[in-house]
Amino acid sequence: MKHSIEELRKLVNKPEKPFPKILIFDIETAPMQAFVWKRYKENVSLDQTISESFMLCWSAKWLYAEEVMGDCLSPEESIKEDDRRIVGSLYELINKADIIVAYNGRNFDIPYMNQRFLVWGYDPYVPVHVVDPYETAKSVFRFSSNKMDHIATELGLQNKIKTDFDLWKGCMMGNKESLEAMLKYNKQDVVVLEEIYCQMLPWMKNHPNLSNYFANKMRCVKCGSENIQKLDRYFYTPSGKYELYRCKDCGAIFRAKTNLNKSTVPFINCSH
Repeated sequence: MKHSIEELRKLVNKPEKPFPKILIFDIETAPMQAFVWKRYKENVSLDQTISESFMLCWSAKWLYAEEVMGDCLSPEESIKEDDRRIVGSLYELINKADIIVAYNGRNFDIPYMNQRFLVWGYDPYVPVHVVDPYETAKSVFRFSSNKMDHIATELGLQNKIKTDFDLWKGCMMGNKESLEAMLKYNKQDVVVLEEIYCQMLPWMKNHPNLSNYFANKMRCVKCGSENIQKLDRYFYTPSGKYELYRCKDCGAIFRAKTNLNKSTVPFINCSH
C-alpha cells in the first residue's frame, strides 16, 4: 500500500538516509501591458507595448518538507516593475537543487525564470533534472482537462485557492494586501503540486533514476525507497532478461540493472 506524504516525509528525513534535493516550485508573473483596438484576435506589435511581464513572486518547497518558502515583490518594487531581488533569491535556491518539479514548467516556468536570470546578469545555474507532471498528465493519462486544479479534484487532493484577475491588477498597482494574497495563492499551488507529483510519480516514464543517488543497495528508481519487493515476472528486451521489482512505498515497478542473459549469445532479429 502506498504511503501518504506525511509517512514518506518520516521515511526520507532520517539522517542515515541521504536523499536527492528535489525542489517543487512555481512562479507568478505580471501580464504585459499594451495599447489595443479590439478585444479579440488582436496582433499586438512591439510599438503597442507599454511594459513587459515581470515576476511577482515565487514559492517552493523541498519534497516532503514542512516549510513552504517564497519571496514576493514589495509594493514599491511592483510599481517600479523591479523583480531583481526576488529573481536573485530564486536563483540561489535553484542552485541548491538536484531535481526541480514544476507544472507546465518546461513550457513556461523554467523558460520564464531563465529569461529573468539572463536579464539580471546571472550565470547559468548548476545542471538540474526537470520533472513536469503536466507532461505526464498529457502523455500517460486522459483527463478531460489537464489544468492542475481539475486533476487535484479528480485525485481527491487539495485544491488551488480561487481567485480572479482583480488580484493581478491589485499587485501591479502595488497594493500590499494583493501582493500578500498572491504569495499565499502561489504557496498553495506548490502544496497542490507536491501532492499531484507524489500521486503520478510511479507512472512517470522519464523521471530521474533516484537509485543512482545511493550506493551499494538496490532502491526504487522513482522514490528512492529501500522497501521493494521482487516480482515473479521478468522484463525482456531483444538482448536481455531482467528481474522486475515493485516499490511498496510509491507503487512503481522497475527492472534490475543486471541482464540475466549476459552469459549467453542471444538471437537478434534480422532486419531483412
